[in-house]
Amino acid sequence: MEPTIKYSRNGGQTFNQSSAELFKNVIGEVEVWFKITATNHIDIIDKGIISISKRNITITIDDITVKYMDNSKTLTCSVTSGSLADGETLKTLGVTLSREQGIDPGEYKITATHTTTNYSITYVNGKYTI
Repeated sequence: MEPTIKYSRNGGQTFNQSSAELFKNVIGEVEVWFKITATNHIDIIDKGIISISKRNITITIDDITVKYMDNSKTLTCSVTSGSLADGETLKTLGVTLSREQGIDPGEYKITATHTTTNYSITYVNGKYTI
């Protein structure tokens, strides 16, 4: 039988097989306990320190062109460098797009903000052309 590894962040009091859940939304140095079990072997329990850093991504905001008095287009963007962690979306990162106000023909900047602290995000602004 293959060994099983379980992890703990509460001083080894309880162990969980999924390391992803234990470290979700964690940045910085973390003490981790681990327990290795295998049939006919003595369990091994030990601890260590791991360092979790922010994930770097670039988000590019799409340019939009509309006709005068047509505000029906939705602001959109995508990850163009790096990648999101499994199960995460731009919505779960709290990415919000907005544009400079104006209704006259011309160019207006489209920008973004986010609420996540687990990512270091670089934005490439878009332009909204009327």
